[in-house]
Amino acid sequence: MVLAGISSLYTAALIAAWGIGILYFFASRATAHSIIPLLIWSYGVASGPWSFLASKDQQGGGNEYSAMSTFFFQVGYVVAIALILMSRSLAPAVLALTAASGAIR
Repeated sequence: MVLAGISSLYTAALIAAWGIGILYFFASRATAHSIIPLLIWSYGVASGPWSFLASKDQQGGGNEYSAMSTFFFQVGYVVAIALILMSRSLAPAVLALTAASGAIR
């Protein structure tokens, strides 16, 4: 049971780190005129691999809950984008993304 909890926490931390890294990469390169297109593009880059892996996991009969984890990551990423657009700060967006991906339990 302990190993399963560690594995779940590792996966959530990996998803959160990926999302935060992509968000920082795109947000740091954005200007006032390109912030919205870059953040929309970053959503696709951040959620695309996890959506693909979740769909393959569903087809293979593996983890049935991978689609739910991906959904909450996508919702958290949209909230993080909204927080960046409203506050112009990355700190609240990082917290929202970390909480939505499940790394904060």
